[in-house]
Amino acid sequence: MRGRDLNPRIPAEQGLKAVRELIFENRGFKEEIEITDEEVEIYLKYKRTTTTESYVKHCRRCAVRYLQALEWEISYSKTLDYFSKIKDSKCSTKFYRDNVLIVRDFLKFRNVTWSSNIKLPRYTTPLPKIVKVEQIRKFLDEVDKLENPKKQILKSFTILGTCTGMRAHELYAFTREQIDLQTRSISLHKTKTGVPRVVFFNEEAKNELEKLLEMQLYPVFPERIVQRFYVSKKNKMGGLLAKHLRKYFSSMSDKLGMPTGVKKRLMGHSTSGDVDLQHYSALTFDELKEIYDKYWGEVRIGGQ
Repeated sequence: MRGRDLNPRIPAEQGLKAVRELIFENRGFKEEIEITDEEVEIYLKYKRTTTTESYVKHCRRCAVRYLQALEWEISYSKTLDYFSKIKDSKCSTKFYRDNVLIVRDFLKFRNVTWSSNIKLPRYTTPLPKIVKVEQIRKFLDEVDKLENPKKQILKSFTILGTCTGMRAHELYAFTREQIDLQTRSISLHKTKTGVPRVVFFNEEAKNELEKLLEMQLYPVFPERIVQRFYVSKKNKMGGLLAKHLRKYFSSMSDKLGMPTGVKKRLMGHSTSGDVDLQHYSALTFDELKEIYDKYWGEVRIGGQ
């Protein structure tokens, strides 16, 4: 036994590597997990209870794209490689972040142990797009050249979008049963945050909406018709799209002097982290409507 090391030392780097490998194994980082179509459908069924159908479809696309790239057998290292490839493809920061967010959400729902180790990329928010009333009025001039019912659909959609601050998918999703013409309000059930809310509209929007509802159309705002026309006029209107109407409401509310807390409630912004809105500031339906009318009651988008 002479000359033989009975307690051989492991080099520091090699020992550290071994410890890391052991930790990865114990936490399931190396394990490959097979995912089925059924699990994806269960996840999407859950998402339908908290968000809109259009966002559910977006979740499906992101999740299935990820699973197909990994051939439906996922692991921590393969997942990180997948995100690296997306990032290297020079896609937008929003596209990259959306994919990471949705895939991580799916993995957490699936109780994958290493899902919490996936970190969201930092998101550099660009300056908000400036939407001018002249753009909207120019768009409405183009709409006036159309025949009904398309003309009334687009006119009502545009005016309602600018004076309510609703998201485009919220405008597509609500039904005529959710509209109360007497109080000039719409009850929204499916929102981005999952929290139902009420929005108000002014007399101009009410007049246009009444004309539209007389046509007995279903849905109230067909997404295909609205989207096609907005996209077809995008370049002519300085890049104006349906989703930008909400931006106009936000900036115009600030110019009119509407309290920020009220604006956030009407637009459905998340109150997470806002102690005042979460725990202290409370307004009734009538109080919210009164404040809304004070600032938006006399605003006319159509210029009449």
